[in-house]
Amino acid sequence: MTSHPDFDDQGVVPWHTDFNTALAEARKTGKGLFIDCGRYECGNCRCLVESILPRPEVHTYLNEHFVSLADDCDAMAPEVLALGRKYMPSARVLPFVILTDAEGSWLDGRSGGISAEGFLALLRSAVGKMEA
Repeated sequence: MTSHPDFDDQGVVPWHTDFNTALAEARKTGKGLFIDCGRYECGNCRCLVESILPRPEVHTYLNEHFVSLADDCDAMAPEVLALGRKYMPSARVLPFVILTDAEGSWLDGRSGGISAEGFLALLRSAVGKMEA
């Protein structure tokens, strides 16, 4: 685990940069997987990591329920690309946010900018699906 490869989240989220390592950690801990797929030049991507994730209510909930993966949209992990193509075929605006269970199965996702409240709602919805 490391810091985010592109942005400063103020050290509040432990990041993985390899899909298989992140998924293994999710399985080991029984958490879901949060995939942040973006690029350095993206303002929405920067906002998510630097403005939304540092909020205490956001990173506390995220870290409690998810392992985090930072994936580069220009060199996507094959597993991330497959999830995106299957479940978000119309997505064109970064970041791509994908939430899976500990086995890598789709729970929820979205593309584009998001508010802190919207991101928390997305996380809570995915946790509800994991607990169902």
